[in-house]
Formats: sequence, C-alpha cells, structure tokens
Amino acid sequence: MGDYDGKMTMKAEDILHVLRDGIAVLPGGRCRAGQAVIVCPSREQPVNQDNLRNVFLYLFEVTSKMAREKGFLVVIDMRGKQTWTNVRHILKALSSIESSSTVQVFIIKPEKFWEKQKAQMSLGTWDFEVEMISFESLIKIIDSSHLPKTVGGSYPYDHDEWLELRLDLEKWIWNITEIMEKLESVRREICEGEQPVDVTTANAALKKSQHAKNSIFNVPVEGIETEGNKIATRILKPSKGVKNPDLEATTPYISNLTDSLRLLKGEVAKNWEVRQMELSKVYQQKQFERDAEHMIETLRPYKKACERSMGDVGGCANDVVRLSAEFEQFQIAVRGMEVSVKQVFDKENHLRTIGARNQITDHVAARLAEEWHLVKELMERRSAVLHNAKEFFTSAQRYFAEVPRWTAQPGVNPNDVLFNQESLEEAIRKHDAFWAQVEEVYAQAYDDASKVTRALKEADAEDNVAREHSSRLQRAHKQLMEKWKERQVLLHHMLAMIAFETDVRLVVDWLEQHGEPYLRRNIHIGENVNQARSFQRNHTNFQRVAANTYGNVQKLHQVYQDVTKSGSKICDVDTMHGLMTDLSAKIEKFTKIENSRELLLRQSVLFHTHYKELTDWYGKMGEKYKDRRIDLTVPTCDKNKERFVLETDETAQAYAMTIDEGKTLIEMMQRATRVFDVDYSASVAHIQLLISDIEDKNTQISSEWSPRRTLLHIASKFAMFEQNQFEVLEQIKSWEVDMREMAESDSFYDKADSVLPFHKDNQQQVRNAIADIQKSAKELSQALYSQKLTDLRDKRDRVVLEAIREHVRELEIAESRVMTYANETSMRMQAASEVGDLRRISNSVCKLIDNQLSALTQLGVIPNDYNDTVQKQEELRAFRDAVQHKLKEPYDAFVIRFRELMENRLANRDEVVYHNEAIQAKYCRLMNLCEDRNKLLKSAHGCYKTYETAVLPILNQLESEYHSPTVTDWCAGCTSSIDADRAAYVADLLSKHMDYKERFGKGCTYALRNGDFLLRYIRRSTVNQSERKRHETKIADMKNNIRERQSNILELWMQKKLLLEGCQSFIFIEASAKELLEFMKGEGNRKLKHFEKKGRRESTDDDDEFAKFKSEVKQKKTDIQTFLMLSTNETMSRGVHGDEIDRCIEQVKDEFSRFSRRVGDCEVVLRGENGSTQSSKDEFSLDRHSDTAIFNEKKINERREENRKMLEPMRELIQSERDYIKDLERCVNIYVKEFDQAAKNGTIPTLNPLKYEIFGNIEKIFKFHNDKLLHELIKYENQPEAVGASFIVWIDLLNELYTEYCVNKEQKNHVIATPDAVSFFTGIRERHGLEINNEIASLLIKPVQRITRYRLLIEQLMRSCTDKTNDLKEAYEVVCSVPRKVNDLIHYNCLDLKDFKVDELGPFVTQDTLTFWEPRAYFKGRGKERQVFLFDISIVFAKRIEVSPKNIKYVIKGKPLPLSEVSIVEHVEGDTCRFGLRVGTVSSNDNRIDLKANNHHTKVKWVQKIRDLTAGMLPLGLGVSEAYSVGTLSTARSVSVRSGASTSSGGENRQSQDVESLLRHRYSVHSCDSEQSSEVWIVTADFDGQVEGHLTVHKGDRVEIVEDQATDCAEYVQVVLCDQPTKHGLVPASIIAPQNSE
Repeated sequence: MGDYDGKMTMKAEDILHVLRDGIAVLPGGRCRAGQAVIVCPSREQPVNQDNLRNVFLYLFEVTSKMAREKGFLVVIDMRGKQTWTNVRHILKALSSIESSSTVQVFIIKPEKFWEKQKAQMSLGTWDFEVEMISFESLIKIIDSSHLPKTVGGSYPYDHDEWLELRLDLEKWIWNITEIMEKLESVRREICEGEQPVDVTTANAALKKSQHAKNSIFNVPVEGIETEGNKIATRILKPSKGVKNPDLEATTPYISNLTDSLRLLKGEVAKNWEVRQMELSKVYQQKQFERDAEHMIETLRPYKKACERSMGDVGGCANDVVRLSAEFEQFQIAVRGMEVSVKQVFDKENHLRTIGARNQITDHVAARLAEEWHLVKELMERRSAVLHNAKEFFTSAQRYFAEVPRWTAQPGVNPNDVLFNQESLEEAIRKHDAFWAQVEEVYAQAYDDASKVTRALKEADAEDNVAREHSSRLQRAHKQLMEKWKERQVLLHHMLAMIAFETDVRLVVDWLEQHGEPYLRRNIHIGENVNQARSFQRNHTNFQRVAANTYGNVQKLHQVYQDVTKSGSKICDVDTMHGLMTDLSAKIEKFTKIENSRELLLRQSVLFHTHYKELTDWYGKMGEKYKDRRIDLTVPTCDKNKERFVLETDETAQAYAMTIDEGKTLIEMMQRATRVFDVDYSASVAHIQLLISDIEDKNTQISSEWSPRRTLLHIASKFAMFEQNQFEVLEQIKSWEVDMREMAESDSFYDKADSVLPFHKDNQQQVRNAIADIQKSAKELSQALYSQKLTDLRDKRDRVVLEAIREHVRELEIAESRVMTYANETSMRMQAASEVGDLRRISNSVCKLIDNQLSALTQLGVIPNDYNDTVQKQEELRAFRDAVQHKLKEPYDAFVIRFRELMENRLANRDEVVYHNEAIQAKYCRLMNLCEDRNKLLKSAHGCYKTYETAVLPILNQLESEYHSPTVTDWCAGCTSSIDADRAAYVADLLSKHMDYKERFGKGCTYALRNGDFLLRYIRRSTVNQSERKRHETKIADMKNNIRERQSNILELWMQKKLLLEGCQSFIFIEASAKELLEFMKGEGNRKLKHFEKKGRRESTDDDDEFAKFKSEVKQKKTDIQTFLMLSTNETMSRGVHGDEIDRCIEQVKDEFSRFSRRVGDCEVVLRGENGSTQSSKDEFSLDRHSDTAIFNEKKINERREENRKMLEPMRELIQSERDYIKDLERCVNIYVKEFDQAAKNGTIPTLNPLKYEIFGNIEKIFKFHNDKLLHELIKYENQPEAVGASFIVWIDLLNELYTEYCVNKEQKNHVIATPDAVSFFTGIRERHGLEINNEIASLLIKPVQRITRYRLLIEQLMRSCTDKTNDLKEAYEVVCSVPRKVNDLIHYNCLDLKDFKVDELGPFVTQDTLTFWEPRAYFKGRGKERQVFLFDISIVFAKRIEVSPKNIKYVIKGKPLPLSEVSIVEHVEGDTCRFGLRVGTVSSNDNRIDLKANNHHTKVKWVQKIRDLTAGMLPLGLGVSEAYSVGTLSTARSVSVRSGASTSSGGENRQSQDVESLLRHRYSVHSCDSEQSSEVWIVTADFDGQVEGHLTVHKGDRVEIVEDQATDCAEYVQVVLCDQPTKHGLVPASIIAPQNSE
C-alpha cells in the first residue's frame, strides 16, 4: 500500500507468482497530468482474468495516495505478439474493479491490421475511457522518461528489485503490525480484565498482572527501528539512482510506525501500573469484607437473644427484679465484643485513607455498623421495658388495695340527704370530692401502664401479662365509676325537682301580667311612615324581652325530658307533666299574637314608605311636563325619549306595587280581627283613604303621557333633520373639492376605471341623502300641522316650522351646483372605464371557470362500487348543470360588452381579443377534464354494473345450482308420457342450456373487458399512487375471480350438458325400442301366427306372401342392428340412464332372438323337410358379419369417421400444448434458473441487468399454460366444439402475456446474439447435454410460434366441428389480434414523444401509415405520408425517419390534435378509402384534415375507433356560441360541443360493432354542433339524380351537408337525407337553403 493506514487487504506474497511474471507493472512514472502510470507489456501467453484483476487491485492499492486521487493511466502494449484476446481480458479485469479513482486506458497500436480492427470495433463498449494511440502520440501524454524500457521508454525500472523491496517492506510492516496487535491484546486484557470477587481471585489477578509486565517490557523496539531504517535507506538510495515515488511515499510511515510502537509500549506500561494499583486495593478490600462478614455473623446470636426476651416482663414486681439481674449479665458479655468491632472499623478507615473504598466495602461497613448499632439499641430498649414494668406493677398494686373500700361506699348516699336545696348542694360537693381522690390514684397507675405498653411497642414486642394487668385495672375503674355516677344522677334529679316548679310559676306570671296585656294595648299600625316605623321599633324591643321567656321555656322542657327519661322515683313526674302542658298552651297562644303583630307592622312600614315616594314622584313629573320647548341635539333627544319611556314604566310598576301592598295590609288586619279579636277598623279606613289618593294622582299624570311622547318624537326628528342637513352640506362641499382636484390631476385617466364606480355611487348617495332630508322635512311639517304645533319653538326660541323651510332651501341650492359638475366628470370617466369593465368581467368568468376546475378536481375520486359510481355520476351531472347555470349569465354579459367594445373605436381592441381568448382556453381545459372524468365514471359504471348486478349474481346462482344439483334425471320432469313430447321437452332444455351458456360467457367476457377499460382510466386518474394501486389491485382481483369461477362453472355446465344429452339419448333409444318391440309383439306376431296356422294346416300356397314377410323381418333386423350399433356407441352420453338403456338393448335383442327363431321354425314347416333350420338362424342373426348384404354399415362408419376427424385436431391441440409446456419448462428450469444463479454469483456482469431483455415474461407464460390453460383444454377433450371457452375465459390474460412477450422479443432479440450471451448459453446447453434444437434461441421463439399455431389449430377445429362454433370463432379472433397489437406497440415504442407527456395524450389505441392532407390543401397534389398514432384523447401525426436499416423512429409533426375538438367526416366524395377530421364546430373545409387509408377496411376501422372515442364526450356547453364564432375577433379554435346523451364511454361497445354496423350508422354522428343552423338544409326544388353519384331529391326534403365540392363549371354539394341516412349523393347547391330561411 502506498500510504500505510493499517489496512493492507492484499500482500505481494499472496500473488507473488503473478507479480513475478510482470503482466502489469507500476514503475513509478507519472503522466503530464500527474496520474500514476501502469504498464502492461506485450506478451503472447494468455493470462487468467482473475489473476489480472488481483494484480490491478494490488497495484491500485500500493500507489501513493496523491497519485491515486488523480487516477490511473494504463498503457497496454499491443505491439509484437500481444493479441486482442489478452487485451480484452485486461480491459475486463479493469471494468470488474469498483474503484473511486478514474481509469484511462491507452492501447499502443498493433502492427497487425486484424488485431487493430478488432480492438477499434470494441473501444466504445467499456465504462471507462479507452483510446488506441501510437507510441509517438503516447509520449506526448507521458514523457518517455516515465515509461520503462520494455515499452520503449528510458525509465530505469528493475522489476525484481522493486518486488524484493516490496516483499521486505511488507514483511517488516506485517511484523510490526503483529507486535502492535499483541500489545493491543495485552492492553485489552488489562482494560477488560474482570474484577476479583473474593480474596482468592484477587491474589490470582495479582499473579497474572506480573506475567503481563514481562510481556510488555520484553518488546525489542530498538531492533525493529533499526530494521525499518535499513529499508527506508534502500528506498531513498536505490541502486539505479532513480527513486520510485510510490515506494518513497512509504518512508514517512516507516518512522511513524516505529514511533507508534514506542508510544503504544509506553501506554500499555502505564495501563499496567494503574491496573497493579487497582488490584492491590481490591485485595485489601476483599480482606476487609471477609472480616466484616465474620463479625456480623458473630453479633447475630446476641441480637436474636435480645429480640426473643424483649417482651418478657414477668407477672409481678419480684419477676421484674429477677429479669433485670439476668439482663445485666447479658450487657457485660456484649461489651466484651466491642474491641473486635473497633478493629474492623479501623481497617475500613484505612481503606478510606488510601482511596480504596467502593460501593461493596461501604455496603459491608454499613451493614456492620447497622448490626452493632441495632444490638446496642435493643439493649437500651430492653432496659427501658424492665424499668417501666417495675413502676407499673408497684402503682397497680396500690390501686387494687383501695378498690374494695371504694366499692363498698362509692361517694354520698342519696337516702341519707335531706330533701332541701342547701342539703342537696352540700351532698353533691362531697360526692365530687370523693371521685377526685379516686381519679388521682387511678391516673398514676394508668400512666405507668401506658409507659410499659409504649416501651413494648417501640421494641416491637408484646407481653400478655402486662396487657392483662392493664385491662383488669381499667375494668375495675369502670365498674367503680358506674356506681358513683348512679348516685350523682339521683342527687341532681332531686335538686332539679325543687327548681322546676319555681321556674314554671315565674314564666306563667310574666305572660299573664306583662306579655299578653302589652300586645292587646298596642294595636295601632301608624298613619304615616314615621309612626309605622316607631311602632315597629317598639315591637322589636318587646320581642327581645320575650326572647328570654322563650329560652326559659326551652330549658324547662329539657329538664322535664331528662327527668322523665331517667325514671327517677324521687321526682313527681305527674306534677311536672301538668305544669309543662299548661305552660306550652300559654306560650303557643302568645307566640301567634306576637308574630301577627310583627307582620302587620312590617307591611305597614312598606306601604307607607312607597306611598310617600310615589306621591313625591307625581309632583316632580307634573312640574317637568309644564316646559314644552324642544332640544336641538340628537343625543339629548334620544336620552329624553329613553328617560320618558323609563319614567312611564317605573311609574306604572310603582303604582301597581303600592296598590297591592295597601290591599294586602287591609286583608292582614281583617284576618287578625277575626282570629285574635282585635279592632283594626280605624286603621283599615285610613289605608283605604290613602289608596284612593294614589289612584287619583296616577290618573292625572297618565293623561299627560301621550302629548309628551308626541313632543319628544317631533323633537328627535327635528334634531336628526338639522344634523343630517348639516352633514350633507359639508359632504357636498368636500366632494366638489375632491372632484376638481381629481379632474385637474395627471392620473385622471389611469384612475378613471377604478374611480368611476365610486363616483357614480357618490352621485347616487348624494341624491339619496338629499331626497331623504327633503322627505324628512315634509314629514316634520305634516306632523307639526297635524298636532297643531305650528308655534312650537326650540331651546333657541326659534319657530321650528320656519327653520325647516330655511334648511330645505339651502340644500336645494347646493344640490343643483354639485350635480352639474358631477355629471360632467362622469361623462369623462365613462369612456376610460369601459375596457376596465370588460377586464373585470373576463377575470370573473376566468375565476369562475378556475373555481369549477378546482371543484372538478375534488370530484376526481375513483368509485368503489356500482352505487358509488351512480352517486358520482349524479354528482358529475349536477356539476355540469351547475357549470352551465353559473357560466351562462356572466358569459352573456361578457359577449354583450365584447361586441360593444369591438364597435367602439376608442377601445383597445387587442386587449378585448386577449380576454376573449383567455376565456376560451380555460373553458377548453374545463371541458377536457369533464370528458376525462365522464369516461372514468362511465367505464366504472359499466364495469361495476356488469360485475355486481349481472355476472356476480349469476356466478353465485350457478355455483350453488351446479355444485349441488337437485335434478339428475331431466326427462323425468316432463308430465307427458308421449315420446315425442318428452323428446321435445329435453331438446328444449338442452337448447336453453346451450343458450344460457352463450349468454353467460358473453357476460363474463363483457365484464372482463369493462374491467380493462376501467383499469385504463384508473391509470390516467390524478389520485395518489397508493389509492390508484389499491383500485388496480381490486379490479385485477375481480377479473381473476371472474376467470376462475367462470372456468369452474363451465366445467359444471358441461357435466349438466352431458346429463341432458344422456336423457335425450335415452328417450330416443327407448322410443326406438318401443317401435321395434311393437312390431315383434304386434303386427309381426300376428302375421307369424297366421303363417304358423297355415303350416299346421299343411297349406303351401302362400310362399310368395311368406317371402314378402321374411323380407320385412330382414329389414327390421337391419333396423335393430343399426339401433344396437348407435346405442352402444362409446361417444354417446348416457347420463343417469345407463342401466335403463342396457335393459332396452337386452329386451330388444331377446325379443328379436325369440321372434327370429319362430320365423325360422315357421319357414321350416312351410318348406317341409328340405328347409334348413341352421341357415334360417344365421340369416336372422344380429351378428353384423352374418349378412353383409343386408346390414348398412356405411352410415355408422361415416359417423365414426366424422367423430375421428373432430377429435383428432383436439387431441393434437392438447398434445402440442403438453409439448409446448415441456419446452417452456426446459427453458425456465434450465436456462432461467442458471441465469439467476450466475447473476447472483456475479459471473455474468455484462448480462446481469438484461434478464428481461432476454427472457421477457416467459416465466409468467409457463405458469399460465401449466397451471391454467392445459387443464382447461383437457376438460374439453371430448367436446372440441366447446374448447373455445378455454380461450374466452383467459382471453385478456392470454392477450396481455403474449403481446408483452412478442414486443420484447422483437425489439430485444439482438441481445442473445451478443458474444457473451452466446458463450454463456452455449455452456449451459452443453453442461445439461441438450440437443441443438433446445438451444436458447430455439426455446425463446416457441411462444411466438405457439400464438400463430393456435390460429391453425383453431381453424382445423372450426372446419371439423359441425355444432355451434361461436366460441371457436371468438377464440380465433383473439389469437389473430395478438400479432396486430404487437405490431402497433412496436411502432409506438419508436415514437419520439419529446416534451409531450403520455398522460396528456391518453392510452395508446392503434397506429397506421396514412396519407395526410392539411386544411385547404386538398387539391394541391399528393398528400404527405404520415405515421398516425391514435390515443384515447388525442391524435398524433409523425414522420418516419430511418436511423439505420434496422432502426427507425417517428418524429411528431406539429401538436397533438385533441379528440375533444375533433368530429369525424366519414365520407369524402371520390375516394372510398378517405375520411376527414374537422376541428371545431364550423362546417367548413378551412378546418378539415383529410386522411387516406391503404384500403377500405382500414379506413372503416379508423372511423370506427375515432367514433367510439369521441362518442363518450361529456356534453358541456355554455349555450352562448356567438362570441366563439366571431372569426375576425379571435384566432383561437372554436370549442366542440357534443351531444353524447346516449353514448357509452371509451370503448364499452367497440367489441359489438363491425364494418356493417359502421356503414349502417355512418351518418349517425355528425361533425358539427347540433346548434349550428347550417347543418340542416331544405330542398327548394325537385332534382332527378340520373347521373351516377347524384341523388334524387324532392322539394321539402331535409338534408345534411356531408362535404362541399365546387368546380369552375358546376357547383354541387354532397348531402345525405336526414330521414333516410343510407341515401347520399351530389345535388346542386342552388336548390338547397338553410332550414331557418324558409
């Protein structure tokens, strides 16, 4: 490697045997551009290509980096004995190397001419630049001093010395690399060494580290450096004296490698030292961890012993003393271990000091500290438990010692206390003091128990003895407290009985002497608000006094309840109950009177307050209404009106509320009189008087509201009138100033267009404003007169009526002045704004069209099913109608303005025309998109409707019916027993079955073709790729589903057909058998009996009669033989009647055998003894060889021969299909498989990307024939007339596969003829031992031969089959169409589309060579030959250019012609092979292109296809074609508006149309718009067309002009009768006139 970077992928030692040969050398020379020179000397012996590749890879690698970046210049010497074969191997080796460096090859020209020619022919086939050059030219690129002497240069290159130096250098590099790798390995071991896990592994790691130290310090860095310096000296001082730059580039890396080694050794040594320190620390850590773990294990028994004894406190104080003594001994033992624990902690401190701590040591130290701390903590808890237990047992013992005495005498005994208040209070004090003494002793014991419990809980221990002592203490105290409380309650009840009687008596006295008398004395409610409020305050004070009484009553009630609930026998409960009942009655009555008084006073205060406020308000309003002058400002007037409305509303509300309050007060006083017997009559009379006063004042003020409202309204209108008049005058003045400034400015004409609308609006606004003010003035005057306010004045003391008149006069003067000047300005601006108006109209129309384009784009969703398609068709129709509705009105406005401006000389005509053309262009775009959308939806409609509503239900029905047939004996369904009726019944079933199959097959075929049409339009849609792919997959799955199910159903259909034919055969055989049996049992039997009777009578006179009978029997024998032969025919279907047919045959045979024996016996009797019985039996034997003269075998043989001829082509078809599949299998499993394997291994780089070019889709073809078609053919082996169904089912797939293959085969056939391909495939054939007829070319031509052979085989079947051959005919058309389609696609692939997009042209339809005449060039001589390509939405005219004898291309001439603008002229007079294409809607030769086909059939085909494509255009028109027909105003093409209401999309009906239908309907589609008046003409005179080509017409006939033809001598036009489209010819132009001119 030139620049050592530590990665040498190849060594010289590995390819030493190749390098020594010097097939390619790197002498160190450079070209003048600085590229490294590699020289391949001339040599005769061939060299292996792999060896060459390795040499070049090595030389590329050892070149210096600077030269490698510039690239390589390879010199190949072809002089001498060097051959092109060797050079080609060199070039192949170079091409197989993937390198980022550029490679340039110079081949020194050879002396041999042939070698030079071979090299020259292959120069351009390589990926890099290859040039053949002479040596003289070479030294101009590479100086001769840089070329070795082997090729004629002067460079002193010694290949052996270079190779030896390279070997030594690489050996030294690999040696130092190996040492560095060992050091790296040691460093990795040091860095990646595992940490010791215990003391043992730590000791082992220390020993291993010492061994690594020896490996590091024993590296001989100085010796390696010395050897490297020697190699560098040899490179820098070569023996020849000339340095090799590639070797010289390695010298810096020699010293770098030595330095790297030294540096690496030092780094590894440092890593070792660090590792050694780490291991030493780890060793000490592991020792500490071991000791700490040992100490933790030692402390664990002490901790467990302490935990076990933690809750043991004994049962008494003596037990606690004993346990305390034992615990002191335990403490002494634990303190003895404290020295060992301290030593372990000292080791941990040492580790911390030297920095050897880690997570593990810290964890172990923490565990030890935790264990030691836990032991000490347990000891402290145990000590606290024992101390508290001792205190608890002592205090509890003292409490239990006093409990018996306390229980015997729990406080004061109520029976010992006198029943008076002083004695009872003293007894209660003593009783409470007793309990305080008990609580003191109990509190001490309970507190000690709590301490014991808390100590045990903190120590997580439990002691049942201590808990039991505590519970017993609580139970004893609780029992004592219950007894004490029982005596306390009795004492308190005795005291309460004495207090209850006294309190009740006091409450009753207050009610009778103070409360009730006060309420009956104070019954007045006040005559005014002040009095009412004074009475209310007095009553409030009385309520506060009464509240104390209410509280006392509540307390007494509570005492009564307590005594009653206690059940005390000391208190007199009955007496208490009587007192409490009397008290409750009195307090209830008092409360009602008091509440009633409170409500009356509250209502009185409310009424008197509102009465005073309302009367004061009435006074203020009266004073206000006396002033009748009006305000002058609008805001003030508005506020006055708002205030007036608010005042009237508030007054009415206050009046109603006050009246209601007064009435409510009266009702309350009347109710109190009835209930409490209180006299309120004086107060009631006073309140009624106040209510009457309010009503009088309200009536007086209400009468002033209506005049006041009118006055305020007039004031508001007058203020608004003055304000508006002032504002209008100011606006008029300002507008006049603005108009004068604008008229005098330089930009007046530029701004006229934008200003004119505002100017007119200003004029109208001024007029409207003045009119409004005048109207307002008139209304004001009328109001003043009507209200008799002519003397009304304002705040300025002006008469309002005179002020109005003055304002009106000022306004009229200002209006006259400003309007005169405004009209003058408007006229000046009008002329300049007309073009601007047109521009705006045009922009609005264009914007509207753009909006419709956006809306149409949003509609462009591919439908999912039939219902979705119908919905989207409705949406498209609605969109079309909406477009017509939206565009008609604005476009009509545009046309009117357009015409006016074109007649106005002042308008800019160029701009006007520009806007017209812009609208036309956008409209054309909209119509094209509508047509595309229409075709997509129509194709989807046909596809989904056929599939969902026709094919799919039938498929489901037939599958259900055929898979589980309910009827197998179809003849049993006939109700008649007559054989003729039964035969007719089965024949009718069979006919219907055949017809149903034909219709079902056509339906499936139609659905598949509709699917193809839909797929074509889906690929053209603008939806995203994933959506398009989803629908394509869906349609493909639908087609596969139809094909698979159709194939299965056809097989089941054939089975049913065989059943029907079996029934038909059975009926025929049964009827024939009946007829024969009837003869033998009827007429024949009677005649035979007649002769037998004569024989017995020995009568011999009727020999002639018997001979005649015998002849009749022989004829019947012949009929029976024929019957037996036909009945036993192997090809005949028997269905389910096989056994019955056999029984019929046996019955006929047996009956005839008996009958024939009787005839023989009768003959013997009639003839006498001379007759021969055996000869008679032979004569009537059914063996067909017994009497060849009688049996007619010719008919049967003919039928067998017919069956053989019919089955032979079928068998040949199946056998040839099997042979064909074997050939395909051989090609796929041998050649394709070998190719794939070689491509995977990379052994065929030149052929690797050409798999499809070589094999095409042959694998798909093999799979199709092997999996599908062969099985289909075998199903119809015995029904060859139905084999066409196999092709029909797979018609589209067959067409697609073979079209694709044949096109690729035709265009890429040259690939297998290349030398690499021939060599590769020949080797495969030889390895597999294949014959020459199985070479790759022979196998690849098989599909092309097969599609043509299908045609021949189907022709034979059609000739042989006598039944229906519709399926065979359709299959024949399919296989015949493949070559035509292939030819079209081959020509299409030669079309140079340049900048045209395929989506804009549409899918390709067909092509042909046609003669072309441009418009107005019909009579200028011969037309131009053009290759015409028909696409789905356009037509392209191209010129053929022959690049080479086998390479042609077609160059498009002009622009593609959209079909949306084309209508077809189907007949051109004088030439049956000629037709025309008319652009636009005008019926004129100026816009017609003529085309001529090679024959009439081709012309009909083109007309048919164009008709189909243009028939599906969506009708969309503005209905305003006048503007488009102005030829002098616009150069744009007219828009073709079609009527396609009854047509189908794209090509839905193409398959059902043929040449006859085209001729029959050739005049049904016309080339011009149906709205053009020139289309329909009326004949004005009779004309007798006796001359050939003329048409006889009569006056009044309606005709259409097909083609004009004018000459100098006569003027005729080609017309067609509207009522009889088949009649057409020439008529004089002078006898026809437009229909609207009649």
